[in-house]
Amino acid sequence: MLDAGLLVMPALYLLTTVLLVAVIWAGDGVFVHFLTFRPLYTVVGLGVPLLAWALQNQQLLVLIHISGAFLFVGGHAVSALVAFQLPDETDGARAQALLELSSRSVYWLHGGLAVLILSGIAAGFVGRWWDQPWIWLSLDLLLAISAYMYAANGSKAYSGARTRLREGGAAAWDAEVQGMVDRRQALVFLVTGTAALVAITFLMIFKPG
Repeated sequence: MLDAGLLVMPALYLLTTVLLVAVIWAGDGVFVHFLTFRPLYTVVGLGVPLLAWALQNQQLLVLIHISGAFLFVGGHAVSALVAFQLPDETDGARAQALLELSSRSVYWLHGGLAVLILSGIAAGFVGRWWDQPWIWLSLDLLLAISAYMYAANGSKAYSGARTRLREGGAAAWDAEVQGMVDRRQALVFLVTGTAALVAITFLMIFKPG
């Protein structure tokens, strides 16, 4: 009789592949944009984890991994604060400033995500963890929540509102544009994203086998 335990790792490999394809599809070119539009960010995001991996320094990789997590969460925090503030904003100039701030935070978010993923992958090789389910589950949770957020396309409404304000100025912040921002979706993103990060942190700390 086939041991079900032997199917765990192949199933995780398959799940990771499917989720990676889902993230690339849902991202709709966002990765190519950030790789080419901000080349310095790309060099740092790729080079720093690769350097630590080349040095085979586990402690340095963990430090870089945590730093990437801080950048990633910090970028998300700015976007979340803007998302919760905008629906109550009545001044068009302040709304435009908030939307521009949110737009800039996306670069930190994606930069942190790149460092987070690459340093985590490198740490997995240095620590020889890739034969353990917990690290695959951690990666799969990150890919799953990323695919969900890209597919839900929460940033599309904010991009539309930002474009309208850039073209029409503060006066464009009318009822129609204000209706484009939705606090409920921001709340759903906040809850699901926080739950995923807590689960990933649990897996990383306790490494259940």
